[in-house]
Amino acid sequence: TTLQPRPKLILIGDSITEQGSSHAQGWVANLSIRYNRRLDVINRGLNGYNSQWGLAALPLILEDILGPSVSIEEDEDGECDAKEGDQSNIDCIEPKTSSTENIQQEYPQYTFVICFGANDSALSDGAHSRHHVPLQEYTSNLKQMINMIQSWNKSKKIAVALLTPPPCDTDVQ
Repeated sequence: TTLQPRPKLILIGDSITEQGSSHAQGWVANLSIRYNRRLDVINRGLNGYNSQWGLAALPLILEDILGPSVSIEEDEDGECDAKEGDQSNIDCIEPKTSSTENIQQEYPQYTFVICFGANDSALSDGAHSRHHVPLQEYTSNLKQMINMIQSWNKSKKIAVALLTPPPCDTDVQ
């Protein structure tokens, strides 16, 4: 067998994500143990962050993990050209495979799990109101994160999933 790079599971979120690695029974630590030698779990949890601040930090996280932003566009001959640092034109599709080729299940190299929402749900007039993000803005932030992740580098197989925040106790919030 040949040694292949391991797929990466990248968790982006707030303190619930960050602290998931802080002790042996944390949920992120358990993922790392469970998938040991099958995939690398990368924790990019940011204590106190909401989706607005996470969206602002996302380009730094993506550059660290995926490298510089790369767009793919077609030239005059219909060939795809990658351009570093330019995300303005990402219209090229991946090369088509022949129907006679052996079809094998391909898994993404990078799976991002977005875990924001607990801080966003703080009450707008509560003790933690600076973390509050209105629902429409929260939805927009998540969509922008998904689009940014998917378009950052079209040459890599990337999947994105959302993890819902835990229930909110309005009496405590």
